[in-house]
Amino acid sequence: MVKKSTVMAAKTKKNSMWNANSIQKKTDELLHLMESKDVNVAPISETHLQINQELNIANYRVTRTDHSTGAKEGGTAMIVSTKVKHNEIALPPVGSIEATGIQIQTSSLPLRLAAAYSPPSQLGPSDIDALLDSSISTLFGGDLNAKHQCWNSQTANSKGYALLAHSRKKDFVVAGPTHPMHYPGTARQKPDILDIVVMKNLSQSMELETITTLTSDHNLVLRQN
Repeated sequence: MVKKSTVMAAKTKKNSMWNANSIQKKTDELLHLMESKDVNVAPISETHLQINQELNIANYRVTRTDHSTGAKEGGTAMIVSTKVKHNEIALPPVGSIEATGIQIQTSSLPLRLAAAYSPPSQLGPSDIDALLDSSISTLFGGDLNAKHQCWNSQTANSKGYALLAHSRKKDFVVAGPTHPMHYPGTARQKPDILDIVVMKNLSQSMELETITTLTSDHNLVLRQN
């Protein structure tokens, strides 16, 4: 099932973002979806990988950042088709966000892409600024645990209010899919949107599609122009 939302972004090849909630045993289903949907770039959050665990996917290059403590939690990765010319970029250290970044060349401009994860605690505005601190067009996406109706969440939380206020102050865009993509394992919590994209210096239309075929409490969000 696919559900769509349209926002503005630079023209790039199709890519997706997914909170895998542990990716180690899910690479086959992710690879199948990426090939069937012609996905070239996949930012992944909550990989839950430890430094001694390998992550190899045929015909894709994997760049990853494991949790700083070595614990089997958090973690981000960029999975990029070998057909896409790109470079890994060193992101500045940020306290409230885990992130992995690359830079690619689109048909019209260079573009920085990053997978991001922020646990359910405070989201530091200075960390957002650090990831967006470039003259190059930048987009990062993932589970930031920041909810607000402005990017289609059902409810708002303190991180969402803070992110919205900072986006208006610093002139960047936050967007999410139209329909919920996170389905908690308890009836006490309603489905909602946690995986969002943050963009700066971008233009042109972009669709965010929610795809329900992968194994996680988060559905995959497909981004395409």
